[in-house]
Amino acid sequence: QCGGDCAERESAGRGEIVTWSRVHRSGETGFGDRVPYVVGMVALDEGFRMMANVEPVADVAIGRRCHVTFRPSPATGQPAPLFILDDA
Repeated sequence: QCGGDCAERESAGRGEIVTWSRVHRSGETGFGDRVPYVVGMVALDEGFRMMANVEPVADVAIGRRCHVTFRPSPATGQPAPLFILDDA
């Protein structure tokens, strides 16, 4: 409903951090015991961007390469994307 290009696309799940934010206080259900955590925007190698949590938190930086994996969301228990920094 935002008018953006929302579509499923295939990806190898590898990319580069283009921006990020460290969250120190979370109002999200299930995330309170995970603070601080990082939410990052990743430019995937296929040319589109994806937002998800990034770990390890202490090593996040713009330009770092990363790859996606999935783990249960603390809020829903459903699989959620998580980017792991390469060579971290």
